[in-house]
Amino acid sequence: MKSFVDRTHVKENGTLIVQKEAIEIIPESIETVEDILVRLKRGESVVLALGELPVEQAQRMLDFVTGALYAMSGSVKRVKNDKYILIPPGGRIRKIREYK
Repeated sequence: MKSFVDRTHVKENGTLIVQKEAIEIIPESIETVEDILVRLKRGESVVLALGELPVEQAQRMLDFVTGALYAMSGSVKRVKNDKYILIPPGGRIRKIREYK
């Protein structure tokens, strides 16, 4: 896992803008979903990169997490084919241009 802090304004090079620190999680198994949900409950945004999982597991994880976020009144935004930003209640994204 790696973390990054984005600024509150859009940079010209096309960075992802979030209000708080976000953690990038690259799960290697479905068991990682518990860590993701704990972070979301604490109000942390999560960038979820599903490229390392088999397609069936990735879809299952995405379905589970989006259902949990819906129940918490959070939201999900697709950033790339296999990357999503998970936004807890009260979290905001000002703009997404490109996530590298």
